[in-house]
Amino acid sequence: MRNWIRTVRFRLSMLSIAIVVLANLLFSVVTLFYVNRIMLREVNAHIHDHLVTADGIFESYRKGIADTLRLASMDATFTSDTAVQDLSGIVSHLEVIRREAAMDVLWWVGTDGRLVYRAGQPGGTGDDVSGIAIISRVIAENRPLSGTILVPSQAIGQVSQPVVDGGASMAMAAAVPVARTSGGINGVIFGARLLNQRFEIVDQICDVVFASPSAAGAGGRVSISQGATRISTTRTLGTDHRPIGTTVSDEVRAAVIERGEIWTDRAFVIDRWFVTSYQPIRDPDGAIIGSLGLGLPEDTLLRPQRNIIAVFMTVVTVTTLLSLLLIFLVTQGVLHPITRITAMLSQVAAGDLTARVKMRPKGEIGLLVEAVNGMADALSKRQQQLETCMHRQLGHSEKLASIGRLAAGIAHEVNNPLTGVLTFASMLKKRPTFEEQDRQDLDIILHETTRVREIVKGLLEFAREVPSSKQPLDLNEVIGRTLPLLKNQKEFYKINVVERLAAGLPKIEGDQNQIQQVLLNLCLNACEAMPSGGQLTIATLHEHDQVQVSLSDTGCGIKQELLDRIFEPFFTTKPVGKGTGLGLSVSYGIIHQHNGTIEVNSAEGMGATFTVTFPAMPPASDG
Repeated sequence: MRNWIRTVRFRLSMLSIAIVVLANLLFSVVTLFYVNRIMLREVNAHIHDHLVTADGIFESYRKGIADTLRLASMDATFTSDTAVQDLSGIVSHLEVIRREAAMDVLWWVGTDGRLVYRAGQPGGTGDDVSGIAIISRVIAENRPLSGTILVPSQAIGQVSQPVVDGGASMAMAAAVPVARTSGGINGVIFGARLLNQRFEIVDQICDVVFASPSAAGAGGRVSISQGATRISTTRTLGTDHRPIGTTVSDEVRAAVIERGEIWTDRAFVIDRWFVTSYQPIRDPDGAIIGSLGLGLPEDTLLRPQRNIIAVFMTVVTVTTLLSLLLIFLVTQGVLHPITRITAMLSQVAAGDLTARVKMRPKGEIGLLVEAVNGMADALSKRQQQLETCMHRQLGHSEKLASIGRLAAGIAHEVNNPLTGVLTFASMLKKRPTFEEQDRQDLDIILHETTRVREIVKGLLEFAREVPSSKQPLDLNEVIGRTLPLLKNQKEFYKINVVERLAAGLPKIEGDQNQIQQVLLNLCLNACEAMPSGGQLTIATLHEHDQVQVSLSDTGCGIKQELLDRIFEPFFTTKPVGKGTGLGLSVSYGIIHQHNGTIEVNSAEGMGATFTVTFPAMPPASDG
């Protein structure tokens, strides 16, 4: 199961599925967000248009009252000079107007602001009604005024019971001055239609605005509020209940009643969410005294939106499933050649270099198949070449090993006579019969014989096969033991070896025999690069907790394009039979085993510098 999860097929499938799902999810979110905004904007605009219609109906009632009173004020019964002295004509006309115009309040007010006659309620004459702003303004300005006002309850008597704190009722009212024929005014006709608990207006608005069966049957509501309290509403859907006395939401109160704005948005009305629109109701002085609002249940208005979303989500789901199926099929088709390639590579890894991919698909996968087959062909040829080279190299290595063993045996045999020569020469030197010249000659024999023995001893130590053993080493001492093995070679007779060894080097941890082998390889390569002679500079340095040794020659240098290949096994620029191509490769491996690095800096004709860096041992470990 775990191996299957790690396959390319699984990861590619999961990645494709994730991309499709995330893309569709993002598309769905953006689309739904856009649809919601569009639908909400359209619904709000629709409700706001209804509010405009409702306001027109509302204003038509006010205008009807004002027009009725204006026409009445032109009648001779009111304008004659004797009308005030004989009120019988005014009284009869007011009663007729009240009945025909269905007014709740119809007064004749004198020019002093006192009530002269109250139609339908003969009592209460003489009351001062100048406190009603619309009446006082008509008397002062001598022009008709109309609007929605708050009328004190004591002024209208038993006509209506107010339902709002403050003892006032909301009414659509108009006041018209009656001009006297001879000049001046006889009085003011004041009429009003009360709104508290009167439902004719809201019901008519509901019938006109929500005329469609779908809207009317969906529970459309119309309400008039005095302040924040509803004083006239339509019925609750399916009941005869009218929620008189309920209050508008805090958001509507703040926007409409306090700031005087038109508010269109969703709001919780009594028992459910509505998409509503409210506008302030102002009196003739511009003061906000209430609001006119209407709305439809949100679930009714958003039903088309839900249908659209349901259809959209169905389409997206089906599309996603089809996309995933298509991705699966495409993935299978694309990865089938890769499966064949994987099987072929497994056969090659198991040793079957004849395995090949037998199919040739088009496109990049086809190029991949050709490349893999080409790689297998090249690997097969390389294997054959390697086997051939390996057999040849093994034979050469065996030959070198035999020569090495022979040289070690010869050195061992030479060492024994040298020891005898040294012994007898020392004994002869002690005889008193020798002259001074003889003693000097014996000193030369002893010195040269000792030097030869040291060279042979160093050769034997280097040739001895011992297990790798790392120990603290002084790099300067290792260099000192290595150079005598080289200086007596005839190739080094024309080489000037310059030693620049830094004093006080910290010790390194390493195998002396292996580090000697590295130094010998580098020195021999430097010598071969200077066939006509030159200078080999060996320098050591301690820097940044590291010990470095650099070998610089003045030979022919290395071509720039070959610098990256000189450490490859079997790579050599020497003629056939002059080199194996393993010296620098073996040296690189030894340095890597000692946690060190080797770098080369060279240019053709300018010599070469090899720098070997080893980590220095801490002082405590050094001791």
